Amino acid sequence: MIKEQIAEWIGLALERAQSEGSIPALSDIDIAVERPQNADHGDYASTAPLKMARGARLNPLYIA
Repeated sequence: MIKEQIAEWIGLALERAQSEGSIPALSDIDIAVERPQNADHGDYASTAPLKMARGARLNPLYIA
């Protein structure tokens, strides 16, 4: 339930960044939200920036 809400928020943020031209428009972005193995890394995490970095030719930290 909360994972789906976080994924939706990430999707909305990516759409906004793409519409503003901050990141290039990419299709078929997989926004998976998971619990990190190490609790020090937060409650939830997504690898979407890592998956998008190659196609966008941007640093994943910039996308995040």
